Amino acid sequence: MKSLFIILFTFLVTHSSAQDWIYVSTGVNHDKFYIKLGGVTENGYLKVWTKTLKKSLKYTKRGKNYSIPNGFVIDLNECDCKNRRSRFLSGVYYSSKNIVVHSEDVDEYDLKWFYVSPDSIGEKILDIVCQNDSEFNSR
Repeated sequence: MKSLFIILFTFLVTHSSAQDWIYVSTGVNHDKFYIKLGGVTENGYLKVWTKTLKKSLKYTKRGKNYSIPNGFVIDLNECDCKNRRSRFLSGVYYSSKNIVVHSEDVDEYDLKWFYVSPDSIGEKILDIVCQNDSEFNSR
């Protein structure tokens, strides 16, 4: 099942790479953040793809820490505009050569909402997503 998810996710990411990402911000570590609107869930929450280009992409796999120079991660998140919170659904980590090096998803029973901190990149993302709420509903 997990390999099916990776194949499907890779297809979606490859297909979506031809479409424009919306630039959000550059972080203190020079990481660049982009988003792509992802639709509405059956519960009415907004989905957003987040692409983060990192100078040093770090992840943990089977208890071992890895670091890849100039990699990127594409996450799928769910946003609750009314309560100003979001939650992580899944993510795929890529090398600088667009090779999948790691993926993760969250069991639906482990999904946790996190309130977005003021003046953070997360708040900028939530603001853009929630301002485009009408575009989501037109899809």
